[in-house]
Amino acid sequence: MISLTRIFLHNWHRFNNHTIEVEDSLYLAGHNGSGKSSVLDALQLVLLADLGRVRFNSSAQERSQRNLDSYVRGKIGEGRWLRPGNTVAYVAVEWTNKASGEPFVCGVAIESGEKGTDRSFFIITGRLDEALFVIDGRPRTRRDLRQALRGQRGARFYDQVGEYQEELLNRLGGLSERFFDLFIRALTFQ
Repeated sequence: MISLTRIFLHNWHRFNNHTIEVEDSLYLAGHNGSGKSSVLDALQLVLLADLGRVRFNSSAQERSQRNLDSYVRGKIGEGRWLRPGNTVAYVAVEWTNKASGEPFVCGVAIESGEKGTDRSFFIITGRLDEALFVIDGRPRTRRDLRQALRGQRGARFYDQVGEYQEELLNRLGGLSERFFDLFIRALTFQ
């Protein structure tokens, strides 16, 4: 069985540099605005990858105005940002095979700013190492991460969503593509 063990969020809405430890299950509770939906949306982005399928803040009753740029730069009001200008964000999720004890990490590197938002995905064999993504408080660019992963055994960098999804399903135990639809339905309580 493969279990979720850690979630790393860097420059993701109100999370500046935070790792969430997960043991057996993940229970999110808190007041409105405490970050519950932000964590779910981070997982959604990593697990679905396809922005056409991602429904940010899908548990909200009203139509959400959240998008990838608003998460990365931390939109807190009309024209107000926690991180104005160009920003690099990371969402990385560690999974562990309970039978073998072997971990792997999947995630996304996002660059966002006035000129648009770009993202690339990665899968890394081994434990989550925040220092791979953020050095001395500064996040690596996607280009720098690609270079760093080139020399690392069991690491792949993906610019194509389909290739990433295929390998992700394989790493999660050979899941079928139905996983994506089932995950969306679970998030919206359908």
